[in-house]
Amino acid sequence: MTHTQIAILMLATLGLPGLALLIAGIAVIAVRRGRARRCTAVTTGWVVGYHFPGGDQFYPVIGYQVDGRDYKVNRRFRGYVTTSKITPLNPYVDSGAYVSDRDVLHIRSGMVTNYRTMAQQLWPQGSTMPVYYDPVNPSHAFAQRVPNYTSAVGIIFSAFGVTTLLATIAMAFVLLG
Repeated sequence: MTHTQIAILMLATLGLPGLALLIAGIAVIAVRRGRARRCTAVTTGWVVGYHFPGGDQFYPVIGYQVDGRDYKVNRRFRGYVTTSKITPLNPYVDSGAYVSDRDVLHIRSGMVTNYRTMAQQLWPQGSTMPVYYDPVNPSHAFAQRVPNYTSAVGIIFSAFGVTTLLATIAMAFVLLG
């Protein structure tokens, strides 16, 4: 194989997937931003439950009504920060969680952590919360606030795509140089 053929093969096998990741990342960012931009209507929702996806994460489930139909939305956060303080004298933790101004949920944990009690303290069952929804498609909604930050998934896909694409192009130029 010639250097030109190897460069073309590298661009096809590494460059195209890098380009695909870059395009996917940009698409994820555009879709999320577009969805957030369309959520212009506001209604009052109420805490109907909690979701515990695993790890040190939890969030409230908010019910809301639009035109007589019931919907639910999960209150999402920009991030989660957990601080662990494990002591034999006080192994049980059931309080101390809070949401910062940057929309990050901070959670204290210990040897035994009761996330349900923390969630109930932060968002009592039946308490109200604003819900921003898309008037054309009310099932697309955000609880508490519309996110004004870029999706981490979109950033990661784009970064890997750009890195892979640039590294592949650089290697191809070295081969052809």
